[in-house]
Amino acid sequence: MALGRRSNRRLPDREERAARAKAALGALGRALWRLSLLAAGLAALATGGRAAFRWATSSPTFAVNEIAVDGASRLSAPLVRQLSGLSPGENVFRADLSGASQALLGNPWIRSARVVRELPRRLRISIDERRPVAEVELGGLYLVDEEGEIFKRAVPADGADLPVITGIGRQSFAEQRSQAREELDRALELLGLLGHRELPQLSEIHVDELLGLTVYLGPGPIAAKLGWDGLPEKLDRLERARRELSRRRLAPATIDLSNDEHPERVDVALAGPGN
Repeated sequence: MALGRRSNRRLPDREERAARAKAALGALGRALWRLSLLAAGLAALATGGRAAFRWATSSPTFAVNEIAVDGASRLSAPLVRQLSGLSPGENVFRADLSGASQALLGNPWIRSARVVRELPRRLRISIDERRPVAEVELGGLYLVDEEGEIFKRAVPADGADLPVITGIGRQSFAEQRSQAREELDRALELLGLLGHRELPQLSEIHVDELLGLTVYLGPGPIAAKLGWDGLPEKLDRLERARRELSRRRLAPATIDLSNDEHPERVDVALAGPGN
């Protein structure tokens, strides 16, 4: 009787295992069916996508009919288009936007460039031009922008009437670049301060490693020695000194405010009769 009872318990176990196996096979079959449908759908999408791509990149619907230019001031819009290498008639999707941006950056006047598509038929070029604020003498005159980047050799065609920064020198800029860059930055800082002052036209800022900064103001010129430190306060004193000299009808050749031990002191050398 004991053996019979054990046999009866094993029978439901076998039936249960068979049912689970059948269910698993059914689930596997349904999963394979879904995968086959998905694969077929993806294949159809890929085929359709290739066809759509071929149509979009060859259809006259997407032929470029305008290349807009933003940000051009010194450079003309036609020149910017020419520099980009883009041309009307090419397919808007096939246009090499990255290559056009890199080509534009090859021009020294362009600080940054971006080219985007505006569907269906327009490309837009946006550039940021450099703004020169001075010329720096480095064995030749070079243009420097407001961020202190020396970006091209100055030529008459630039039409730039800018103050000149002297005293740094090409060799110093090549061999002591960190120090030379710091001196250039200080000169540009002074240039920015002078822009808010009622002083004669600035013609030159001279940099001397030991003596600091000297500015040459026209007409005359007047050499104003400022040193390195306390520039805003020294410019205040310079303005007061010029007003007092003008009141006395005196023509200065040099105004020295570089004495940091006695900042209140202003030494003036008057211009000679021939000046």
